[in-house]
Amino acid sequence: REDSGEEGLQIDVEYTAVYNAIVQAIDEYQSQCFIIGICQVASKLPPGFGKSGRLEKQISMLPPTQNQRIAIWNYLLWNDVPTPTTRQAWSEVLANNTAGCVAADLVRVHQDAWTRCWARNSEEKEPCSANLEWKDLQEATRSCIPSQLAELDVIKSTVFDSGFDWKQIHEESWKAFGGYDKFKRDVFRQVVMPWKMFLKRCDDGTETMQSWIDPPPGVLFYGESGCGKTKAVRCLATSLELSMIQVRAPDVLDKWLGGSEALLRSLFMRARAAAPCILFIDEIDSIACNRSEGDTDDSSSRILSTLLNEMDGVSSDVHKSRIIVVACTN
Repeated sequence: REDSGEEGLQIDVEYTAVYNAIVQAIDEYQSQCFIIGICQVASKLPPGFGKSGRLEKQISMLPPTQNQRIAIWNYLLWNDVPTPTTRQAWSEVLANNTAGCVAADLVRVHQDAWTRCWARNSEEKEPCSANLEWKDLQEATRSCIPSQLAELDVIKSTVFDSGFDWKQIHEESWKAFGGYDKFKRDVFRQVVMPWKMFLKRCDDGTETMQSWIDPPPGVLFYGESGCGKTKAVRCLATSLELSMIQVRAPDVLDKWLGGSEALLRSLFMRARAAAPCILFIDEIDSIACNRSEGDTDDSSSRILSTLLNEMDGVSSDVHKSRIIVVACTN
């Protein structure tokens, strides 16, 4: 689409020439061949491309779901793991720990695992004859970050063995968090179980069915400083087996007018692209304050309004966004 402002005026002639050439080529050759175009954001294309007789059909390709990632891993491990039962078990665990990854990310993890395998067997005369082991895939998955979140502060969850159920994964995740037995039970019942059931229904294609309880779109941890709120959020992310995007105040606050609001919208947009995932807002009171306290500050009011709008979009359509917003404050 055409830009506005001085830059738009400068490239107006070039833009018009290129646009007219492409449209003319599409109109000339559409009766002789099929024309297929690819792009990342369809809304950025000129509206003339979508007219009848041109690129009138639009097909969206979303990041793979849980079952689709299992199928991709089965294909990648077909020659590496000859036993079907072991290959299926490995694929299910790897699919759980690569949520939000696209197919190219999964191929990159598989190549990284083989690199680690060859490095481990480098002393042998023929390292290419080595067999891929589970620990190679575990280490490669632990270091994999979805390509949509490459520039953000992302914390990966631990890769557990294939024989663990939801309760065992939750207990292993919270082993490093001493005490707080009732708190751990409440987190498991109110957050972990509803989200596990919801994600399982999404993967099975039954997300339209009425659930016994809707997953909470957001969780707030509050307490005195030093009591372990940030540690609890990391344990929660490990228990859910989801990647966590950590957002701090310096990551959002910008000195330019409207910059902070744009950064907030970009964070939520990228989180939706890598869903399911956790968006962790650390010390949320430093980003958005009470309206009564910030009435004189237009910047704080705009940031708060943007944050509330984005969170309302997540909570009103949690079945589509599949994002859980977690925040902590004193």
